[in-house]
Amino acid sequence: MIDELDRCRPDFAIRLIERIKHFFDIKNIVFVLVMDKTQFSKVVCHNYGYDEKLGEEYLDKFIDFKVSLLPINKSLHNELVTIPVLKKLFEDVGEFSDDIVFIFYKVLDKYISPRDMRRKINLYALLKTGNVKKDMFLIISIISGPNDVIKKFRLLTSEIDQFIQVHKLSSQEIETYFKDYLSLRVIEFLDIFNKLKNIESTTYAYDGGIDHKQNLILDIYSKCSINKISRLEDFPKQHQDYLNAYLVEDLESQDDEW
Repeated sequence: MIDELDRCRPDFAIRLIERIKHFFDIKNIVFVLVMDKTQFSKVVCHNYGYDEKLGEEYLDKFIDFKVSLLPINKSLHNELVTIPVLKKLFEDVGEFSDDIVFIFYKVLDKYISPRDMRRKINLYALLKTGNVKKDMFLIISIISGPNDVIKKFRLLTSEIDQFIQVHKLSSQEIETYFKDYLSLRVIEFLDIFNKLKNIESTTYAYDGGIDHKQNLILDIYSKCSINKISRLEDFPKQHQDYLNAYLVEDLESQDDEW
């Protein structure tokens, strides 16, 4: 298989297929040329001065039959980004926490190319703190941008809470569900989830009760921040400053295509 011919230098790509064509008729050897055919035709046209039709005809003399791949449905990204694939990619960079894989999988809410996914994982490997709770929020910042880090986490906890209520699961049962159906041992996320849920479901009916409740929530997020914070509003800024310190470009504006 020869992949991405259309991405090679025009002169190199054409020399390559001109040379390997001498082996095309060897018995029991099949060559698979993978390319954007329209783009490669333009390469041929540019190199030889052909018009578009002649560019297509030039390629046809090398190809016995064509198989066209359907465009990726970007709305089905989670069917392509599978947990086993993510686990392998994270293990390749020395990350073995299932919590990180779980967060990456659940927070990813739009299409991401394989190249961009690997780039984000490599960036995470460079910046991770070694503290799983902190690194869960770091990976959210890398995927969605620092400004949305708490919003994304709350959306995820809300989704899990709704799932638990619909299926009437206990804390132990949801942990078992993740293990049996996702093959993930999600521990640190559930610890934060349960603590926040307990605080938010408790009524603090006394003077200063609301402030006490907010301080308890702040304490949880502070332990998950890059450095200790005194205000919840500082949480996204800490992550932004941390990424800026490593000259990370604006993650929210990245739009890498295949």
